[in-house]
Amino acid sequence: MSPRLLVPGVLVLAGLLSLGDIALGGLAPLAFEELLNARAAVLLACGHAAELSLLQYRFFCGGCTVDAVVGAGWISLMGPQTLAWKLVPLGWHLMALAASLVLAQRASGTAGAWVVGALWLGAPTAWRELALTGWGNHAESAAFTFGAAALLVAGARRARWGLLAGMVAGCGLYFAWISAHALPALLVGAWLGGRARLVTAALLGLPLGVAPWLIMELGPTGVFGTDGRPNVVAQARDMVMALSTAAPGPLWQLVTEPLAPGRLWPTPDGFIGWAGAGAATLVAILGLMGAAVGLGGVRRGEPAAAARVLPALGLLGLFLAFALRQDLWADVPALAGFDPFHLRYRVPAFPLLVLGVGLLAGASRGGRVVTGVALLLGAGGLAARVAGWSGGTDLTAPLAVIGLSADPTLPGGEPRQRDPGRRVRAVDITAGGAWLQTHSDSLPVCAEIHAAELDRRRAACTEAACTP
Repeated sequence: MSPRLLVPGVLVLAGLLSLGDIALGGLAPLAFEELLNARAAVLLACGHAAELSLLQYRFFCGGCTVDAVVGAGWISLMGPQTLAWKLVPLGWHLMALAASLVLAQRASGTAGAWVVGALWLGAPTAWRELALTGWGNHAESAAFTFGAAALLVAGARRARWGLLAGMVAGCGLYFAWISAHALPALLVGAWLGGRARLVTAALLGLPLGVAPWLIMELGPTGVFGTDGRPNVVAQARDMVMALSTAAPGPLWQLVTEPLAPGRLWPTPDGFIGWAGAGAATLVAILGLMGAAVGLGGVRRGEPAAAARVLPALGLLGLFLAFALRQDLWADVPALAGFDPFHLRYRVPAFPLLVLGVGLLAGASRGGRVVTGVALLLGAGGLAARVAGWSGGTDLTAPLAVIGLSADPTLPGGEPRQRDPGRRVRAVDITAGGAWLQTHSDSLPVCAEIHAAELDRRRAACTEAACTP
């Protein structure tokens, strides 16, 4: 394949394989939190944009809102079906892959790009399941961290590209706080690749990218605005500044337990499980070696500096985040087997390790051996991936978004209750019923969501004796 066709060719193949995962590989069912984002997308498609901030179901999840906005476009075109929603995380997945391929190609040539593409195509099931789950964080955030690095590399030290990279990195912070682990790597890469001018441009772009968070979450009219939750500023400060250091034992377990048999692929602890654990461990070792090689071989003024430092400094940033903020992952239990959900905090490490293997493949010594080993591992993972396809899934099945939780788009009575879950007074039932009689939606499912909310209020009002 021509080097120019490598990136689009791998992207097309990755897209087709991901559709196969959804249709045949059992990755179509939506997780509960993902369903809440999908419901927000459905309601936005029905025209409830005025309640955009209220549709975000939890604090510090800008990606929930972004996914809902993107999903609303697909749902408007295709209807409220499974495939329309799954195209949202698939899009972020392909963006992250494209950026990874560009970084590898610029830093280590065609061999590095082939290695990255092969390892992505043969990735563990757990990584692929997380990548195709529209949580608005975790795996999807790689599109922003790697995208910002790719802009720094492709911009040839021009300040406007640095500004754009900073904006993308800032959007990544709004999308998912876990992307903060890559900020030091991006700034060091900008300094090494374009010196002070590129760093200044990136720093100017950061607040522009974070601006939606300030407006949507901390603004007085936002869902978590100061008029609704007076302690929101203190919570934001604690989210950024509070420290909770981890003990060495739990920290070591967090980092290494995914490499045990049966953790990354849904296989028993037999030969296949051990083979998968061995492959994952080998990728991790090669990735760490490549990260060290990339960091040690970077030169001042090198356009690909951001690509060379990202694996090492990104992994270091992620490890430091684990070590300094145990409170963010302390509720994650030890893995008893295949459990992608409890790997979500560790998932940003995978693309960083793979890029590290790509950098090692471009090294002058041992590069061909690494390339051969990585391609074999990718081929084995791809074979296991396709072999796992069995039954078909109806991708046109309607999204199960009715009756999940309080519907914030159904109006309540006065005085207004900002929290949708507290709209259980008699005036809220009267106001919601009157609104339903005159309101019409472009999608029938939206009317069903509103009707379920009215039923919820009536039931809660009965239980609470219609609290005033």
